[in-house]
Amino acid sequence: MSESMTKGSPIRVEGLGKRFVKGGVTLDVLEDLHVELGAGEQVCVLGQSGSGKSTFLHILGTLDRPTSGRVWFDGQDVFRRSARELDRLRNEEVGLVFQFHHLLPDHSALRNVA
Repeated sequence: MSESMTKGSPIRVEGLGKRFVKGGVTLDVLEDLHVELGAGEQVCVLGQSGSGKSTFLHILGTLDRPTSGRVWFDGQDVFRRSARELDRLRNEEVGLVFQFHHLLPDHSALRNVA
C-alpha cells in the first residue's frame, strides 16, 4: 500500500499476524488482522484469555514485532524505522498503561513514573 493511501487513519493495521514457536509447537495468535483507528477514536479490545489481546497491544506499542503484516502510524510503516527511531516513537508518541504495575521498591513514586 502506498504511503498516501494510509494518511486517512493515524493507525492502520494490515494483515497482521503473530506466530510463536516453542518446543516444536507452532501457535498462531494473530492471523490476518485488519484495523483502522482514527484520531481521537476510542476502542476496546475484548477476547478470552490467551486470544492475543496483549500480543496485539504489544505490537501496536512497538514492544514486539509482528510475524506478518504491517502497522502504519500517520502514514509510515512503523517497523521500517530503526531501533533508535522506535525508541523515540515510544518516548514521544505512544502511551501504554499496563494491567500490572512493576514498581521498583527502592525508588520514589516520581522516579518510578520517570
